[in-house]
Amino acid sequence: MPSYTGTSGNDTYVTTAPPLTGDSFDGGDGSDTFVAASGTTPISGLFYSLLNPTNLVNFEVLQFGGPQGLRHQINVTSVQAAQFNQIVGRDGDIDVLVVNVAMGVDFQLPTYTVSNFGSASEMMVIRAQGFSNNPTGSTLRAANDLALTQFLAGSF
Repeated sequence: MPSYTGTSGNDTYVTTAPPLTGDSFDGGDGSDTFVAASGTTPISGLFYSLLNPTNLVNFEVLQFGGPQGLRHQINVTSVQAAQFNQIVGRDGDIDVLVVNVAMGVDFQLPTYTVSNFGSASEMMVIRAQGFSNNPTGSTLRAANDLALTQFLAGSF
């Protein structure tokens, strides 16, 4: 069960594999960057899930990592998404951030500072997850003034 705790300065944590249940990451004080980089799958691109860590806190910047030329998707929870104030892409590649929102939760995508997003196919997706027998719906709101394509999607 890996654990990472940053210092009082500006830290960068580069992952080489998606975290597992029980892993803990705390950026500490300062402006800290979490770089999501993992192995390659040439057919479908990179898929990176941050849904499993027990703890992912105090990171202000989420950065897409990994080799150039592949689609890269990072899945986060709405709580994790709310802590970031900056998203850094890989200019020229297809980078997709998927925010998973629990049923019954109202969520507003933050107006992130974004950099290195140069392709029209780069996007942010807000996805509500749930089942048809759950009567409590979610309210999803796109960010104002975010220079990326945004999708709102519900599932049943």
